Amino acid sequence: MAVENITATYADIVWNNDAAENTCEILVVPSNVLNPDFSTAIQVDTNFYHLTDLSDNTSYTVYLRTVCSNGNGYSDWAIFNFISLSAPAQIPYFCDFEDAEENKSWTILNATAVNRWNIGKPTGYADSVLFITNTGIDATYTINAPATVWAYRDIQFGANAVEYELTFNWK
Repeated sequence: MAVENITATYADIVWNNDAAENTCEILVVPSNVLNPDFSTAIQVDTNFYHLTDLSDNTSYTVYLRTVCSNGNGYSDWAIFNFISLSAPAQIPYFCDFEDAEENKSWTILNATAVNRWNIGKPTGYADSVLFITNTGIDATYTINAPATVWAYRDIQFGANAVEYELTFNWK
């Protein structure tokens, strides 16, 4: 199973069908839904499903199983996770990390790193910032724990623009 053509509002789920089993059930829910209602799964007679009405920058869980052609039940659920993209910001763009809705549009990929990106007010700061932390509450880090972590925001640049300027404060 794979998720392809992911955008902020739609994605395509594709999978390989067993030649003998053509009908599948699929259920897609936000990943924070701990007890999904499997009775709402829909039946699909292809190996493709186009998801619509996704929320941007949201983690989703896809459940997929085959319906046995002999009428004797189902396969086990195959489970897959993906994150919808953020809707790109428009120019001019400004972010001071004080707007909770704008902060949700930032993608932060930390995995299990000791030092990780965080948005908030670390100890001793009056304003919200994007900062590296090893505690989640202050701007401290472990110098001998290297890792690759990402914090980014997609921005839509105009097709006819000639020049842009990027400025930021850092410490």
